[in-house]
Amino acid sequence: MNKIKVAKSIALFSIAVGFMVMIGWFFDVTLLTSILPQWRRMKFATALCFVFSGFVIYFLAEKKEERKDIKTFVLTVFPMLLVLIMGTLFLGSVAGFETGMENLNFVDIHEVKTPVFQGRPSVATMVNFLIIAFVGFLFNFSNPSKKLSPSLVLLSAISA
Repeated sequence: MNKIKVAKSIALFSIAVGFMVMIGWFFDVTLLTSILPQWRRMKFATALCFVFSGFVIYFLAEKKEERKDIKTFVLTVFPMLLVLIMGTLFLGSVAGFETGMENLNFVDIHEVKTPVFQGRPSVATMVNFLIIAFVGFLFNFSNPSKKLSPSLVLLSAISA
């Protein structure tokens, strides 16, 4: 399997996982929001960003000539959404204040007593999504070399 097919597979898996977790939040199915019941649930914002990053990675893996208009749209809008959500949460985490993005539709009633900002993903998660957004912007607004392209796509797919 070449790097592009692996990146597309990871992207589709990321989209599927994100949608499954969001369905789990909509219907309050703990099995879909957490791998094991005693583990913490994936945050809704994280699941949403998994979907966004999956689309970014998938269209990064597309050949330059294919679906140019859709690719340009996806690689402009979805990285912006990733930066908007995860960048806001990251700034709130660094500065120590609640941004309002922590409760992006759902509050985890199982974790009300534990964390201070319960809807906030880990800093590592936020940084990974910001890296994916940066790679999406880089590919959309510049022309990286052909040698570097598959490696960056695979790296951003693995960070998801």
